[in-house]
Amino acid sequence: MNYYAGIQGNQYRIKPGKLDPGSSEGILPVSLDEETSYEVSAYTNFTWKPFEPLTLSGGLRFTNFTFVGPYTAATFNESTGEITNVTEFDQGEKVKSYNALEPRLGLNLKLGQNTSLKASYARLNQYLQNIYNATTPLPTSRWKTSNANIAPQTSDSYSIGLYRNILNNAVELGIETYYRNSENNLTYKPGADFFLEEFVERDLVQAKGKAYGVEFSLTKPKGKINGWVNYTWARSFLKTESERLADRVNNNEWYPSDFDRPHVFNSTINLEGSKYNTLSFNFTAQTGRPYTTANGYFDLEGIDVPIFLERNNVRLKTYHRLDLSWKVNYSKKLNRRWAGDWTFTIYNVYARKNQYNIFYTQRSGDANANIFRGSPLGSYELTIMNSPIFSLTYNFVFD
Repeated sequence: MNYYAGIQGNQYRIKPGKLDPGSSEGILPVSLDEETSYEVSAYTNFTWKPFEPLTLSGGLRFTNFTFVGPYTAATFNESTGEITNVTEFDQGEKVKSYNALEPRLGLNLKLGQNTSLKASYARLNQYLQNIYNATTPLPTSRWKTSNANIAPQTSDSYSIGLYRNILNNAVELGIETYYRNSENNLTYKPGADFFLEEFVERDLVQAKGKAYGVEFSLTKPKGKINGWVNYTWARSFLKTESERLADRVNNNEWYPSDFDRPHVFNSTINLEGSKYNTLSFNFTAQTGRPYTTANGYFDLEGIDVPIFLERNNVRLKTYHRLDLSWKVNYSKKLNRRWAGDWTFTIYNVYARKNQYNIFYTQRSGDANANIFRGSPLGSYELTIMNSPIFSLTYNFVFD
């Protein structure tokens, strides 16, 4: 049996953001408090072979997370969401602390010379979460520390996979399926005011999550032509369980999360023409991410206001892109003091205009009425890159 143990400590510092209006007199400056926290963990892991075809591995990790001041903490009324009390914490003073255990277990069973079966289980606790929003023209996100109002995200993950080497071990095939359930996922409440909000937890709700999928892989690690191909079918959903109607997302029904991509395909092909030249092609394609579109609209004093009844109810177009790199490693000097290579890269070779987001604006008049089918709101695509990006890099290492 082999085993190891250790301890680890981390400090996290989050700067949620600030707004400097400059010379504008109509906008007030905003500067959110910096958040400081510490995570200390102790862990151990073992590997054991009870008999030749079977290998077992397991581990246990204990974590302590402490959120400290300076910080201004608020207490909220559960029914109305209004602030009922505010507490000031000094520098280094403990605001909130969490302790947790994280077990993990793995199994590797050889089924003959070229086939193996692998299975695993792991529990994780996440004390820092990224809160995503995809209803604005530019998707915004914000990191948030666990505190008295926000519990850590916890998840249990299960996986099992079958792997086989073929063609005299020249090619590796694999198929793996997984399932993960989670608690306390952060998401915005309907109609939340999330932009530089001081007490952002007032606009958050913690939801249940589930994710599952199947991954197929093919790898050729050696030879003048080598690389890998990977396809994944995967789903990811969230579900709130709020009793208060105003806090429910999708009326407490399951809905696709921001990470829901049913189809993902990635591949990398390397062509090693000689010891001096290597061409690499990287292709990626995936289902467009979900975003929220209005289910209707109503007129409010001459302004058409959208109505959002469902979250992440439509998707962007399929994302795909091809990248190319050419690496040249050559030197005429026999007694050189360093070894170097040039790498020429083309990002987005065929100039794909991938959608970054879709946003809506109020229309005026009858312009483009045939395009928008009479809707008072016009929808527009936002793209970040619409052309290839070229780069040239020289890397060297001293002998």
